[in-house]
Amino acid sequence: GLVMPEWGAVAVDVFFVISGFVMWHMTAGENTSVLEYFRRRFARIVPFYWAVTTFVLAILLVAPSLLSSSRFDLAHVIASYLFVPWLHPVLMGQIAPLIVPAWALNYEFLFCMLLGVCLVVPLRWRAAVVIALLVAPVLLPLVLHPASPIAFFYTQPFLLDFALGVGLGWLVWNGYRLPGGWGMAAMLLGFAVVPFLTPPPYAIPQLGTEHQMVVRVLQYGGPAFLVVAGAA
Repeated sequence: GLVMPEWGAVAVDVFFVISGFVMWHMTAGENTSVLEYFRRRFARIVPFYWAVTTFVLAILLVAPSLLSSSRFDLAHVIASYLFVPWLHPVLMGQIAPLIVPAWALNYEFLFCMLLGVCLVVPLRWRAAVVIALLVAPVLLPLVLHPASPIAFFYTQPFLLDFALGVGLGWLVWNGYRLPGGWGMAAMLLGFAVVPFLTPPPYAIPQLGTEHQMVVRVLQYGGPAFLVVAGAA
């Protein structure tokens, strides 16, 4: 049947695929040192995120009644500043920082750090290495069962969206293009299938949920890839 309220779930996947695509082009097109890359990424991400987190923390301490969806927990606050996945003190079982929607930023931060380390890899092998490092953690739950929030969070299939973006970036970087109107067709197809998808088993990564790797990638990563590939 038609699933109306959950359409927005695919936005996270589109965002991650775009991130993989854009970051691949940025690093492949620049002769930037690893240290300079990290300096730029920290300058772009960290100060603003810390400022907003501090603002929310101040409200939580001064007027906690205004934030019914959270409460002060020192370990959770420290983890939020350090981009470490942590169980939310109010949203039971869900892994999210003080600013709840910033759980997606934790994945973004990990991907940026991973890509920066891979700058030491020659360009012709770099995409393959990055993709392998993104795919490997997602396969771990097939043989292991991560119980800690950090291990569970970083083995979720969201990482495959970044891998799809990097792969797409590599294809475009090497001159591959969809002929004629196929790009527009791919983008429209990606949008068209979303309303008919089954909603994901979770929005925020949550301990105790079944690991839905194949389902998540096919249902949301696939359409997200089509949208970004068609646009590219």
